Amino acid sequence: MTLTERIKIGVIWSFAEQLAIRGIGIFVTLFLTHILPPEDYGILAMMALFLGLASGLMDLGISEALIRLEIVNEEDLSTAFIMNILFGIVAYVILFFSAPLISYFYNEKILLELLRVTGLVVFINAFMNIQRVIFTRNLNFKVQLKASVPAAVISGLSAVLLAYSNFGVWALVSQLIIPIFIMTVILWFESSWRPVLNFSMASFTRLFMFGYKIYISFVLAIISKNIIIFFIAKSFGVTVVGMYYLVDKIMDALMGQLVYSVQKVSFPALASIQDDNLHLKESYRKIIKIVTFILFPVLMFGVALSGLIFKSFFSEQWWPASTYFQIMCFGFIFYPLHAINLNILKVKGRSDLFLKLELVKVITSVTLLLLALPYGIEAVLWSQVLSSILAYIPNSYYSAVLIDYPLMQQVKDFFPSLALLLIISPVLYVLQEFTVVNSSFMLFYLTIFGSVLYLGASKVLQIKSFEMLLSVLRKKETLPD
Repeated sequence: MTLTERIKIGVIWSFAEQLAIRGIGIFVTLFLTHILPPEDYGILAMMALFLGLASGLMDLGISEALIRLEIVNEEDLSTAFIMNILFGIVAYVILFFSAPLISYFYNEKILLELLRVTGLVVFINAFMNIQRVIFTRNLNFKVQLKASVPAAVISGLSAVLLAYSNFGVWALVSQLIIPIFIMTVILWFESSWRPVLNFSMASFTRLFMFGYKIYISFVLAIISKNIIIFFIAKSFGVTVVGMYYLVDKIMDALMGQLVYSVQKVSFPALASIQDDNLHLKESYRKIIKIVTFILFPVLMFGVALSGLIFKSFFSEQWWPASTYFQIMCFGFIFYPLHAINLNILKVKGRSDLFLKLELVKVITSVTLLLLALPYGIEAVLWSQVLSSILAYIPNSYYSAVLIDYPLMQQVKDFFPSLALLLIISPVLYVLQEFTVVNSSFMLFYLTIFGSVLYLGASKVLQIKSFEMLLSVLRKKETLPD
């Protein structure tokens, strides 16, 4: 099977996995917002930073190192598994004894129990991590789909039942613990690999020397993503941070679905041609063109129709969050571009540059956040939009250095789609102001109208991204093999 076929099949299965998980997740979330108040989501948001840091400590970037290595032996896998378990225990112990301090800092007593229970996710995930790495290395995302869907369905049902039974935030916590446990059980059942007590310091050193930079980068990314929650919670209260957290989850579900699938599949697949810069460049150019062509309309339509979206799907207590959603859609425009450019660094084995870029991103994001904080939540959100734009410049710089894919060439590849949407989206925004029918009907009508207009104009104007997407779907266009 050619590299193109492996990537295409892998993307399809990985996309199906993400579509199922995130689709179920969005449906359950929308359902829960009619039962649970923003305050419950705010409590969950306060734990996000600490759970993320604990998860990173468990892995130490070893998973990324295993995926990138051309040859992985039994000694590598067993060593990685043993380290995951040991550091998983360390991470949970730290989280357990830090819980009282975190609870006191936020002045939320319930955080003490929540953190100690939810922290079990880190330890459970340590048992699943290497199994998932093995399936990912083999581009076997079909098995991961078989594990993810039952986990999402069962955890979703449990969350709804707990919410209806007045368990409040514990309903949301169940969505974190239950799916990890179910997926771990299924992946172990599907996998033939079993760890042995074969720890090698040489193997650990080899993995760690690549992985520790990814780990530090991961920590910085977690801080960058969650520091805003930290400040919003302290400055504006639990209700506002709950609304922000919900919108952030929605954005992650919408954007992460395809971007994560492409990133997850392209990393192990393109790592096999990491020394062929010409093929890498052409592969990534096609990935950027296709991914941005698909995701840009989701974001721009979100900007234009945010009011209708929240009136159609959320109870009135959540309607103020529509403004958050609108601003964050602008910020996420560069999300797929960041992900793809950083993926290039990982494929080329430049975890040192990956770390430097994350450090720059954190410094920029926090600086702009602190400057915007006195001016309210909307100013804070716009500061993060600016941070995303600024971070794209150094990200793309190293793509120019490593595979000769500079910023201006990237802009040339995705700008035609974005320019078209900058014309269509204001039209949709104006049309929604004349809504005289049910909000849901108007949302459906304008989404269909905008999509037809976008695809039709792309066809007439012969936008290359659209033609390339059609060619890939028809199997006439391939990635370099």
